[in-house]
Amino acid sequence: MLMSTDHKLPALARATDGRAMGVTLSAALGLKGTVHVRPEMLKHAPGKRAVLAYTLSGHGDQHLRIVGKLYRDDRGARAFELLWAVWQAARSTARGRLELPEPIAYLPELGMVVQGAVAGRPLAHFGPADDWHGAIRQVAEALAAFHDLDVRELAPRPLADHVRRTCHPGPQVLTNWYPELAVLIQRALESVQPGDDPARAPRGAAHGDLGVSQVFVGRVGSAFVDLDSTCLAPPALDLGRLIVSLRSRLGTRACRLEVELLERYRAARPGASLTGIERYVALAYLRRACATLRRGPRLADFAAARAALAAAAASGRRRQAP
Repeated sequence: MLMSTDHKLPALARATDGRAMGVTLSAALGLKGTVHVRPEMLKHAPGKRAVLAYTLSGHGDQHLRIVGKLYRDDRGARAFELLWAVWQAARSTARGRLELPEPIAYLPELGMVVQGAVAGRPLAHFGPADDWHGAIRQVAEALAAFHDLDVRELAPRPLADHVRRTCHPGPQVLTNWYPELAVLIQRALESVQPGDDPARAPRGAAHGDLGVSQVFVGRVGSAFVDLDSTCLAPPALDLGRLIVSLRSRLGTRACRLEVELLERYRAARPGASLTGIERYVALAYLRRACATLRRGPRLADFAAARAALAAAAASGRRRQAP
């Protein structure tokens, strides 16, 4: 039984009702005849958004799988516009190098963005026996193609905005909650601070929230999903975030993959500057620590947050080393 109650997402009950969505999606997709819909909850952040997969059958012998992203208020309209702009840019200049979910429709009565499902397997589902090195090479080339996109609708997002938007509830609040971590939190913040003029850092299209859960790996290429945070930023933002995601997933086994990721990325974009990557690695660790600590004072979470803060501070020391 799918969870269907969320007072900030009042359309969730309808979105999880296969019969109701059969009518809605048939109209949105222009399908004729009786369509059976099987909803599957992929992700639910209570009060914020929900992501559902829908398998449609009954239209001939076809089985169609699409994705619906449910937003609160009217945020879905902006998300659809952003997805459309980025998808169109990729379709024009990166076809065959990069796959993004195709925007299908925006359903204002639900606040839902309907989009196509991408090909491949989620990188987050890879196991020890899978070809991580081959996958990372594909991801590096797809990321280089993404960073080359020309999307006029994107807005610049300085590093300070990333701290404000992603490090909830904020370093100062966490310092008040956990004074024993005050020194580590301050060192982590110092590691994130720009060491040069941030206005001079080269910026281009950036995913903005890239981890192993946002990457799908196919036979010949890779796809990225969850494009809500796409912005103009240095390429180091995505690379730093992905590196920390790999480390968290694989531990020391990620070291060789990091080298391969950066080498293949540089080969695909020879003129790209990766200045500040340690700063963005520190940001990713700080974000992870904030997410862990806001869950509560469990001992395991506290230890994990302390380790993330220490890693953020260490990234800053590497950046400052001669």
